[in-house]
Parts: sequence; C-alpha cells; structure tokens
Amino acid sequence: MNNDVKAKWIKALRSGKYKQTQGTLKDKHGFCCMGVLCDLYDTNGWGEPKSLGSYRFLGETGLPPKIVSLWADLNVHQKQRRSDKELYQLNDMGSTFLEIADIIEEEF
Repeated sequence: MNNDVKAKWIKALRSGKYKQTQGTLKDKHGFCCMGVLCDLYDTNGWGEPKSLGSYRFLGETGLPPKIVSLWADLNVHQKQRRSDKELYQLNDMGSTFLEIADIIEEEF
C-alpha cells in the first residue's frame, strides 16, 4: 500500500470526522471505510444520491473504483491477502473505524 495514502486513511478513520455506515460506500448516515478512502482520493467524485440514499463514487456504490485502488496501491478487485479483500466486509460486520485503522496500520 502507498505509505502516504495509508497514513492519510488511518488519520481520517481515527479523526471522528467521518460517521460510519454499512453496505455502501456512502449514504445519508455516513461512509464505509472504503468510502473514506474514496473521499480522500477526490471529495468531488460523489454523484447524486440514488433512491435508496446511496451515493455513487465515480459510478460505483459497493467497492472503490479501480482508479482509487490503484492510487492507494490497494487492489480489492483481485484476490489477495485476507485483510485486503475483507476491509469492507469487516466494516459491514460491525468493526469500528478505529479497529479498521488498527488493521490497516498493522497489516499493510
């Protein structure tokens, strides 16, 4: 993972600035951990909310677009280490941003 992006992502997850949600990158309640990563890439990449309240980021709602994964040197679109492909799942299963930040810090 790109060390600069990693440091920014960890800081953002620990900052308290982002409220957490599950099941989508971003909705009216907040962001998933991957939505935070997208927001760090480009705060202007969010489209209008869809009927269920989910926002698309550069056309995606569940996983970051490939361009974000490449920017972060984190490819969640391919099978890799357990923690790479499961960060969004940990988020959706109830792990807090603080817990996810610790995983990113320790395992990436």
